[in-house]
Amino acid sequence: MLKPGQFNALRSRYLNPRIAPGAANLAVAVKDGVGRILGVFALAPSSYTPDEAYLLSDFAVAPTDYPRLSKLIVLAATSTEAQLLCQRAFSRRIRAVSTTAFSNNPVSMKYRGLLWLTKRGPSNEDGWKFQLQYQGAMGEHSLAEALERWAKRWGARTTQTEV
Repeated sequence: MLKPGQFNALRSRYLNPRIAPGAANLAVAVKDGVGRILGVFALAPSSYTPDEAYLLSDFAVAPTDYPRLSKLIVLAATSTEAQLLCQRAFSRRIRAVSTTAFSNNPVSMKYRGLLWLTKRGPSNEDGWKFQLQYQGAMGEHSLAEALERWAKRWGARTTQTEV
């Protein structure tokens, strides 16, 4: 769990400055086995659907040798453990997650294969062609299963560096 100041510091360092900030009710750091931060996700209760959490932000920290590390952060944000954190923080049952992505491409490769594209339209933000809405189930895998799935499918390193 991150305090608002910790989340804002990480967000300002690693996220695109063109993306407008939102107020997160729950911000979580995703760490590796030795305590290094791999990424962050932040959630808030959905304004439209009572059993849904809105994924305000999800990003991997840089630099990294893993080009698809952001997919691991999305998997962590949709895990059973994240679902339980949301349910405690929001005091209601959470079954799904939704998010908005701004892109110059018609799909977001970060969410592709993890969440369903539910709406594509022109962006209401300058500098982006598309505003993409994604949605998916929450709590269908544990963090351990998320790591296993990510490692098997997207976990290849681009360079081999000393850790």
